[in-house]
Amino acid sequence: MNDRNRLPIILGAVAGVLVIAVVIALAILLTRGSGAPASNATTPASDAGTTGPSPTSTTPSADPAHPAATRVALASDGFSILTADGEEGFTHAWGDEAAPAIAALTDAFGAAPTEGFQNGDAQHYAYTLYEWAGFTFADVSLGAGNKPRTEVPDPTWVAYTENTVGDVAIHPEFGLAIGLTAAEVDALHPDSSVPGPPPAYLFGTDRNTFYQDGVRAFPVTATADGGEVSTITYRFLTSVP
Repeated sequence: MNDRNRLPIILGAVAGVLVIAVVIALAILLTRGSGAPASNATTPASDAGTTGPSPTSTTPSADPAHPAATRVALASDGFSILTADGEEGFTHAWGDEAAPAIAALTDAFGAAPTEGFQNGDAQHYAYTLYEWAGFTFADVSLGAGNKPRTEVPDPTWVAYTENTVGDVAIHPEFGLAIGLTAAEVDALHPDSSVPGPPPAYLFGTDRNTFYQDGVRAFPVTATADGGEVSTITYRFLTSVP
């Protein structure tokens, strides 16, 4: 075969190779264009560090706290814990069970009480004492042979030595306050007084009732030590001077 006859054969072979190369290249391009592999998918926000948007929180917001107590208002038949707007958050009558009152006072004063004990005598029952800094709540302690709680004249009572316990003011009646001088207490016209020592001034003695019309009512005793009122007590008196 001469060179003139070989040339068409060589050109045809080259053309065939080029066609095959073009087909392979097109196939590769089409395959890449059909989609990215799963390993190249966008990283979820939780794994993307600072590059992704922060996930939206689904945690519900906490309920607003109930209003804080600002006053413990003492009265003949019990006490009330009041908020700044004058709302009663809790009310205790002297004949009520002690546990709810202890829990309410703990919440109001922001601390748990320390516990003490007061022995009884011929005229008084024994009591468990729940004491905060400047405020004492007493709950009768009954043993075998005692009368039932419903027949105790003063199953609970309170005494305090500070006008404010934490952020909570203690409000008695008759204009009394810790720190008043003897002359200032006399100016409030107590019903009677006991010379002591220490001297004590009694208010509201006409309401010293065990259980009248379904309500226990206590008088108020202001004890003066060192010439000033040091303790104010709401408690039933077994005898009134």
